[in-house]
Amino acid sequence: MRSISIAAISVLAIALVPLSARAAEDVSAIAVQEAFASAVQDSTATADNELSATTDRARRCAFVKAGIATTIFTGVTCPSALGLCTAGLIDSGLLAGTTQFTLLTWDAGASDDFVVYSGELIISASGGDLHIHDRGVLNTEDATFFEIDPIGGGTGKFTNATGMLFAYGTSSTSGFDGTIAGRICRPGADQSEEE
Repeated sequence: MRSISIAAISVLAIALVPLSARAAEDVSAIAVQEAFASAVQDSTATADNELSATTDRARRCAFVKAGIATTIFTGVTCPSALGLCTAGLIDSGLLAGTTQFTLLTWDAGASDDFVVYSGELIISASGGDLHIHDRGVLNTEDATFFEIDPIGGGTGKFTNATGMLFAYGTSSTSGFDGTIAGRICRPGADQSEEE
């Protein structure tokens, strides 16, 4: 898992650096990539050390990992200005429930095989909705995706929630199938919910 996450984040970092900056061997772009890769390795090592406990009781945080499957939909029920949304399910844990993703941006990546996108993801779980600001990369050649999902609060049990989630998996013409994992912190959360 750790090597997959590092590789996926590295792809995201490379895709976000403009092609012209890399072609010109722009020292500042290379420095940003190296700093990003170093930060990812540091945060992954920290996360590995913390994974032995499923909850962080002092901060009211919990680690989550679950399957996520979504189906693409368009039309009048999709609020995206670009006309693309997904609806889906998370199969277990604290986030078990339904999802709705609204595409906000869709841009070419650094190479012809990558598309960089952003959107808003709402996870409706028992007791509240979790709001996520989604940023991702889709590899059109092998149909894989990777997302960085900072948590932006929510409702009910997710009011004032913070943290970071990651999603990765495969895509098809009808939707996405993968895993969502990371850490959610909820001030004042009932610890029995997180076990």
